[in-house]
Amino acid sequence: MCGIVGIINRRDRVDERLLGRMTDRLAHRGPDASDLVVRGPLGFGHRRLRVIDLAGGAQPWADGENLLVYNGEIYNFVQLRRELEGAGVGFESRSDTEVLAKAYRQWGAEALARFNGMFAFGLWDGDGPNQGRLLLGRDRMGQKPLYYFQTDEAFVFASELKALTLHPACPTRLSRPALVRYLMSEFVPAPWTIFDGVFKLEPSMLAWFDPKRWRLDVVRYWRLPFAQDPTQRPGSLREATDGLGRVLGDAVQRRLVSDVPLGVFLSGGLDSSTITALMARHGSASQIETFCIGFSDRTFDESDHAASVSRFVGTHHHVETLEARQVWELLGHLSDLLDEPLGDASVVPTYLLSRFARRQVTVVLAGDGGDELFAGYPTFQADRLARILYQWQPALMRRLVERAASRLPVSLDNISLDFKVKQFLKGVRASGLGRHQVWLGSFAPWELAHLLTDDVLAQVDLDEPFDEMARRVADEQPTSWMDALMAFYARYYLADDILVKVDRASMAVGLEARAPLLDPEVVEAAAHIPGSWRLHGLTTKYLLKRVASGLVPDTIIRRPKKGFGIPVGKWLLGPLGPLMDRLLDRERIEAQGLFRPEAVSTLIADHRSGRRDNRKQLWTLMAFELWYDAYQ
Repeated sequence: MCGIVGIINRRDRVDERLLGRMTDRLAHRGPDASDLVVRGPLGFGHRRLRVIDLAGGAQPWADGENLLVYNGEIYNFVQLRRELEGAGVGFESRSDTEVLAKAYRQWGAEALARFNGMFAFGLWDGDGPNQGRLLLGRDRMGQKPLYYFQTDEAFVFASELKALTLHPACPTRLSRPALVRYLMSEFVPAPWTIFDGVFKLEPSMLAWFDPKRWRLDVVRYWRLPFAQDPTQRPGSLREATDGLGRVLGDAVQRRLVSDVPLGVFLSGGLDSSTITALMARHGSASQIETFCIGFSDRTFDESDHAASVSRFVGTHHHVETLEARQVWELLGHLSDLLDEPLGDASVVPTYLLSRFARRQVTVVLAGDGGDELFAGYPTFQADRLARILYQWQPALMRRLVERAASRLPVSLDNISLDFKVKQFLKGVRASGLGRHQVWLGSFAPWELAHLLTDDVLAQVDLDEPFDEMARRVADEQPTSWMDALMAFYARYYLADDILVKVDRASMAVGLEARAPLLDPEVVEAAAHIPGSWRLHGLTTKYLLKRVASGLVPDTIIRRPKKGFGIPVGKWLLGPLGPLMDRLLDRERIEAQGLFRPEAVSTLIADHRSGRRDNRKQLWTLMAFELWYDAYQ
């Protein structure tokens, strides 16, 4: 893994000291090496984490007059190299960096569709098929980040927003539309960023920057491969099970290529357990290092399940218990870890798990992607229930469920019954994909109308995020409602929350995280199966569970979904209470001018009194305030 920076000036030579400071701001992403190249108005910087070809592959990589900075891994680089060598192309290293550079020279931008990997790169074409232009590219699912901005005098890109903000021309004004999207989603979805005028390149996109026209053109090179033709679907459930097992096994094997120690995040859930079991097929299980975070609060703790999988497979297992004091210590550094607000509290244990694992390994495999591709979240079950319950007498059904929910005591346990029921009722006020957004997020549009000040409301459209979401999903060309849900979760929650969290948390400690479930062949297998094989009745991950049968303990297959969270609701009543009071102080909120102080005070009072469980809303606001202190 690496950190990359690029500057193209319209007139002046690139300031090498500025480029160096921006590159060094990404030292956590690449602690092993650093280099810069300046060619007049063009400058590239690179920080390297050595994983493959430790002696070779240094960047920026020059291929003739072409210049490349690249972050990621191309897992099929050996096969691509052989193909290129068959076409007469010579190589001087064993690195996938050189394969990327030579693949572009051979195939142009069409090379991106051949890459099986996670990547973000900038490639200056000095003497290739698109001479005098810059190519930016990002992997299909969005595992590696890429930010950019353009002014009249400079075009600048980098792996993280914090590097861009060191450039004197970088816009740093808070984007009100992005703030609305953050409060709804708990993250800022691409192509938005929290700053007006700074953007993320979306997954599956490439972009051409032409300095002569001073123009950027963004193009999609890949879509989720839904089966537009029925003949693309597997003929039977057995065929689908065998096919998925085969491609998932191949995906795990591809991600075992490393010249440094390698382990696996093992939570005890279905996804990471299956990855661990498949990993053991390709070597001695006792040599596999597995890592898990435990909690003293048993409703959040999964360490016993992880330990049972470790015993079943035979791995060398490591557990660390997370306490509230560690969260308190980490929160002071959260703004350095995240340069955009992220309301997903699981970034805290993810960071601590990464730091724990990094003491022994440099690369880990993880189970990210299974819930989004195979309908693993409780919201998929909720969607099916909502359609059944509300297809007749919706007003009556709503009143009956609301009356039952009102009698449930408030519980701050992990995914408690009252939380699920009340979140369900909140979501059914919306429709379609908006329903899922409300279930996942912190604030619904009608709640933002009461939270945001009149000044902010005058600058935003609360309906536009839902419309934007529908357009983005439709662009993936889903063939069914279950396809549309897969597209929504993959393109929003996975790309802009889960993968951002994992990238920043792991890269903060120089750890590379690989996700076999996001292999293009696995994604294609998931996209080609009927929706009823993802969600079978109310059974989530139906096909993936069939694949896992015999690989992991039956108790892991049968156990319900439990998110990787922390006891935020309880800790806000205890050790995190003083921090909440400081960040959400009435005078501070009033001076800021973004939120209505009385609305914030009500959220705090209701949570403290036990009238409501407002953990999601309060944590989302606190995460924003921590970011605001650091960047505004």
